[in-house]
Parts: sequence; C-alpha cells; structure tokens
Amino acid sequence: MSYWEQYKREKPGFAAQIMALGIDFSEMADNDVREKCFALETTANDSNCSIADLKDAIMSQVMNNITEWDDSMYLLLLETWNDASKTEAKKYNLASKNTIFGIAQEWVMERIFAVEKKRTNLRPRTTKPLQTLLLQFELESSEPILSLIKTHIYTKNFPMTPRNERYSKSLEEDLDYYFENRIGPFASNPNNRKNPQLYKLMLSSQVFMHSDKLKNSDDIDDIISECNEHYLSFYAEIDLAAKRIEDKYLD
Repeated sequence: MSYWEQYKREKPGFAAQIMALGIDFSEMADNDVREKCFALETTANDSNCSIADLKDAIMSQVMNNITEWDDSMYLLLLETWNDASKTEAKKYNLASKNTIFGIAQEWVMERIFAVEKKRTNLRPRTTKPLQTLLLQFELESSEPILSLIKTHIYTKNFPMTPRNERYSKSLEEDLDYYFENRIGPFASNPNNRKNPQLYKLMLSSQVFMHSDKLKNSDDIDDIISECNEHYLSFYAEIDLAAKRIEDKYLD
C-alpha cells in the first residue's frame, strides 16, 4: 500500500483537506508525499489554519502586505519563495520542493498561468526557439528558477516590475546605441550598397561580429549578473538589438 493510501485511511479528514487544495498525490513517490503532508500539517498547525484554507491564507497574506500589488510581483514572489524553500528544507530536512514554500510555488505558477491566459494577444518578447533561449539562460545562471522566470518573460511577455521595466528600457537604448555607432556608418556608405546581395551578407557579418564582441567582453560576467537581478537575459537582449539594427538597414 502506498503512503498516500495509508494516510487517507489513518487521517481521512486531513487527506480530504489536502485534496480540496487540488493536490494530487496518487502518482507521487512515497517520500515526496510523506514530506508534503508533513509540511502542510505543520504549517496549518503553526498558522492556526485548516489545511484546506492554506492556499488562500498564504496568498492573501502576501498580497495584502504589499501596498502596490500587481501581476508583475508574481515572478518576484516565485524567486523569494524558491529561496525560502531552501532554508525550510535545511530546517526540517526535506526536499525543497516538498516544503510549504515549495508547494506554494505551485500556487504562484497557477496565478502566473492565469495572468498569461489574459495576455495571449501580446507578442512574445522574442520568437527565438525555446531550446536556444534555455541554453542562453543556463549560460547566464545555474539557478533553474531564474531560467523559469526568464522563460515566462521572453516567451509569454509576462509583465515586469516598474524597476525592471526601467532597466530593460535603459539596456535596450544602450544596446541600440552600441550597434548604431558601429553598423550605421557601414550601412550608410553608398559604396557598400552597390551589390544588394553582397551588402546583405556583409551587413549580417558586421552585426554578428559586433554581437560576438559584446558576448565576449571583459566585463560580461558583471553585466550578466546585473541583468539576472532584473530577470533579463543579456545574450537574448543582444540578439534582439542585433535583429533591430539589421532590420533597420535591410531596407
């Protein structure tokens, strides 16, 4: 008999409350079920709250404690609870995914998916293949949560906080300025445009060369770290700026 089946027999009331949260333990490994049940029971007891009400209680408490809550805060909450799950895991000797903060991240993801469902009319930040983006994200950070957050920003155009929006705009302007100063003079020279096919090839080569220089600059690690703090991918932003400058001069 699985741990979950045994739990339902021994604690039918708690089991019913867990199922009321929409959590399905039927396909989980026994140890994961055991740890999640412990986390839910412990948190409910400490919070003087029923297990069935934990999701609403935890989410409401967070949102009520932030005076200017908006949808962009969900990504910040996701990272915050990911960090908290690691601390909780050490405290109770659990897998981080099985702590209350690990479980709560799943509830945040539900909210994130709901926000994205309302924003399906918006174009993604980039149309690059997801696998390419994930490789770039992994080069920039070994933290899976950061790759997850970036994925929602770049493929779903998830809203960013005003602080991150300002940084994004500033970064975009800096990159556009960088490429304009290097590509503009070449593209504006009539002699380089005499052969359209050769011009197109040379333009692409110039853009690639300057993109590569940026990606291999001496201070690349510092720039990537700064971008990570704002949930942005420096590599992806370089590619977007490169496409903008190439499209501009492929008239």
